[in-house]
Amino acid sequence: MTATLLSQTGKITRTELQCIPAPPSTSTHKPLSHYEIVAALLETLNFRHIEVVRDEYAVSRDGMRMFG
Repeated sequence: MTATLLSQTGKITRTELQCIPAPPSTSTHKPLSHYEIVAALLETLNFRHIEVVRDEYAVSRDGMRMFG
């Protein structure tokens, strides 16, 4: 699966993740953007004194799937 995602769009930076919007919300489903997920994960790791040394991301062409 990772080869598929990487070959479709290539690697992107964490900053570029901010440009990918979350899918539209419904009355029962409130999706988060990829960037919000990454930011929450990094915040939690930082709280536990775990430092991310390197990160890489790739997304599908439609922006609905992320690998990182």
